[in-house]
Amino acid sequence: MPVTFASTDRKIVFSVLAGFVMLTIVAALFTAPEGAEGNSPPTTYSAASSGTKAVYLLLKESGWRVDRWENSPAELPKDEGATYILAEPDEFPTTEERSAIATFVREGGRLVIAGGAAAEILPMQAAKSDFRHFDWTKHRALAPSRYTSAAEITMREDAHWDADKGSYVPLYGESSDKAVAVKFSYGKGEVIWWAAATPLTNGGITEAGNLEFVMACLSDSKRQVFFDEYYHGHRPGEALSDTGRALWWMLAQVSLLAVAIVLTFSRRSGPIQAPRPETRLSPLEFVETLGGLYERANASAVPVEVAHQRFRYRLTRRLGLPMNAPVEVIESSAANLLAYRNPELGRALRACQEATRSAPSKQTALELVKSLQMLAGELKLYPAAKRSSHSA
Repeated sequence: MPVTFASTDRKIVFSVLAGFVMLTIVAALFTAPEGAEGNSPPTTYSAASSGTKAVYLLLKESGWRVDRWENSPAELPKDEGATYILAEPDEFPTTEERSAIATFVREGGRLVIAGGAAAEILPMQAAKSDFRHFDWTKHRALAPSRYTSAAEITMREDAHWDADKGSYVPLYGESSDKAVAVKFSYGKGEVIWWAAATPLTNGGITEAGNLEFVMACLSDSKRQVFFDEYYHGHRPGEALSDTGRALWWMLAQVSLLAVAIVLTFSRRSGPIQAPRPETRLSPLEFVETLGGLYERANASAVPVEVAHQRFRYRLTRRLGLPMNAPVEVIESSAANLLAYRNPELGRALRACQEATRSAPSKQTALELVKSLQMLAGELKLYPAAKRSSHSA
């Protein structure tokens, strides 16, 4: 029979739709994403306290040759002696991209890189850092140079430089073996590492000495300066403008409301159907059936891949690393942050990566899954299951 709306129903639906659309438009107009406070990445598109839009516009309006870099570092110019600012990247570069960054510096470029985990990207393999605390702290100048004209700077102290390795010049910190800003040469260029991007951020640039330190690191207004946005997710063809994103969210919410109204009406006015009968299979029978399918398909790599992805997700989340971090970075971070130095960790991760690309035997697959379970137990990656006591 034809579906019809009663007059009262139509009024309610149209009133709710009109109110929802008005609220969404007001939210889109007056809640600007770039002005929102919060823990946003240090991107030049963000006007939040942790964004870097203020220093970018300041340099732009002061006549500096400043641009956002949204392409791969492999496309960086290598003949202008440009400055590349890599502030707390959200993703780790690939091997090729890391090599391109090293080539850029070696041929005369300057790399200003911020972040404790970002030290792993540096072309100098000896660069290491240890996590400490996350408060903003004042740090005094450690060595007289053109980079330390400010007596002190303020920086969020996520890490400090490892003084036991590498030839470098400490700039700021508690002491030379606990520096939070250092400089060293690499080929024809130079690298300036900061423990955090605080001096660049909208909130940190106003602290005494920070702006002076930033200008000293950039040094020359005639030198091309690139603020990296590639590793903050802003890539050609991928990012939407803030206005476009707000409109898409508005359309998505209106569509969701429309679907909810249709489903609610159809649930109330549609035909009555008998409930689906419950399956006779118990959970154990389901597991055995699924195992039989894997065995007949010779898909022993599938359970290894599932266990590997789950283990890697838990471990990288615990270490504050991206899920695609290299095995060497995971081993180093586990040793530094968790004091876990079991060589079985790296061996198991590499073996799992190799197993997912081949067809291991059932015994090999079982041993790999057992190894991951043992490592997960030692690292306490999975919460202990809550056991309920039953009286006899």
